Amino acid sequence: GRELMSHKTAALFTLTLMICSVLTPSMAAQGESFEDFKLRNIKGEVVDTAKLRKGKLLLVKMGATWCPPCREETKVFDRLRVKFTKKDLAIAEVFVYENANVVEPHMKGHDFVDMLDITGTLVSKYDLEKKGIPLVMLVGLDGKIIIKHNSYIPYEPIAKEIENALKRRE
Repeated sequence: GRELMSHKTAALFTLTLMICSVLTPSMAAQGESFEDFKLRNIKGEVVDTAKLRKGKLLLVKMGATWCPPCREETKVFDRLRVKFTKKDLAIAEVFVYENANVVEPHMKGHDFVDMLDITGTLVSKYDLEKKGIPLVMLVGLDGKIIIKHNSYIPYEPIAKEIENALKRRE
């Protein structure tokens, strides 16, 4: 009985660890280079991430309007937009498999760029079907990814990383 219980305890501990590692993956991207992309916004204009991030940090989220963690991340982005000026930080939301009719009502009241990945080209590029949404990335001034995280990230860790990146610029 005791040996069986210790095996069950060990199995439960291992399972808990596995679940926690999935729910709280590392936010570090270890200097991976960001590959710029161009997509249309809800007005039909082409938006280029290279132009967005020129001389500033870029915070980008890939998600969808139907995704609850994505909607929560939008609230975090709103707070970050208030804290950090547009000269320091560009913020973009990429909506996968959604068109302007779906996204436009979602963007009302938000002061950041929208991008539509209607065909899902970034889904395969970033393996979103397997890793999930939202995917949040913070790109430094050098074009290196500072944060790459497939899950909701609360305000404080992102704000701290942005502050640290801006301090390095000074």
